[in-house]
Amino acid sequence: MKSPYPLICILVSLIHLCIGASVFLKAPRNRTNQTFFLAIVGLALWMLLNTGSVIYWRQIDTRTIFTRLAYGGGIFATGTIAVFCILFSSRVSVPRKSIVFISLICALFLVLAFIPGAIFRGYRIEGSNIVELHGPFRIPFYVTEAVLFAYGLWRLWKRYETSPFVEERYQIKLLSTGIVIPFFITLCGLVVLPYFIGRSPLLSCIGPMSTFGFILLAGYATLRQGYFLDFDLALECVFNSISGGICVTQTDGRIIRYNTKLVEILEYEGEPAGRE
Repeated sequence: MKSPYPLICILVSLIHLCIGASVFLKAPRNRTNQTFFLAIVGLALWMLLNTGSVIYWRQIDTRTIFTRLAYGGGIFATGTIAVFCILFSSRVSVPRKSIVFISLICALFLVLAFIPGAIFRGYRIEGSNIVELHGPFRIPFYVTEAVLFAYGLWRLWKRYETSPFVEERYQIKLLSTGIVIPFFITLCGLVVLPYFIGRSPLLSCIGPMSTFGFILLAGYATLRQGYFLDFDLALECVFNSISGGICVTQTDGRIIRYNTKLVEILEYEGEPAGRE
């Protein structure tokens, strides 16, 4: 190993796992929290495998194996993040058809990642440089990852438009930012920059560093998810039409729902949800 960058990526992936485990233990035990932790595990695996693909192995076949595994880890992480977005935006019922469809797409490209010559064919040595040989399905692979991200963001946006809570809308904004920024940074580092500076070990750090935004913002949103309860729109109208002020709290005293009359009586400015 001639570069410190792989060690940095390994350290960052371990930090990701620690933060993800912390959120998993503190957040409500539901499908969203479980999928968030699964996405963190997928990101950590992708980081480690992608790091292994840039280490200067004596046997180039070893690098080839790590590269194929990195492609598989990438589609797994992308799929779990998309499912996380779907579950986060669907509080009443689980959209099983969407989740099954995403799972089938991820399974298909996961198989393609391990078929020799499909997405990745190997490496060629040109002087002192090692050139990656791409397969015919490499571009469809990246397009599929982009579509999965876009679908997850679209589901979040639909939830954002229908959410009656100011704080929940704010959480969705943060979560969307935590997905969009790392996605474009990673795409630039793994697809665009290699054409200009080659397969530099420095590029292996771009993905892990950029995903800090996702793990922090998504973890924060997951922790706060328990503060929001779904109401039917008709029930929402009845709830807000009551002339008396109503405040619903958790056992720890934190507000999870209130009606508009309560805000008028207290003359409170701001968002009470989430406060004690």
